[in-house]
Amino acid sequence: MRNYRMTLCYDGTRYRGWQKQANTDKTIQGKLETLLSRLLDQTVEVQGSGRTDAGVNARLMVAHFDTEQPIKDIDRLVHSLNALLPQDIAIYGITPVQRHPGHRPGQGGRPVLHLRLPEHRGRGRHGQAHQGL
Repeated sequence: MRNYRMTLCYDGTRYRGWQKQANTDKTIQGKLETLLSRLLDQTVEVQGSGRTDAGVNARLMVAHFDTEQPIKDIDRLVHSLNALLPQDIAIYGITPVQRHPGHRPGQGGRPVLHLRLPEHRGRGRHGQAHQGL
């Protein structure tokens, strides 16, 4: 499997949000998966870095997807996507990335991140202000 990061933007006015839904094709994720699957001749699932609600725009969204084989011409793929996607969705770029070492198969394709939050002056780890400061 090859893993790719995709950066994009969109005007969400005509869409029901980022996440694909069974009852409509008016989602950003759905449009991307349909077109990537067609262009790459394989089933492609796109995972976003977050979600937006219906009608919400994104100046910069980061997503990732896996392919069975390496993409031979990424620039051509970006050009094809931008030519075929509706004008309110634009791909900035696609880059190959290493799979995160915390990734575990069977967890929805998302990496597992273990974060330790820094303690800030005047606030504990959970954001409560310390007394007397």
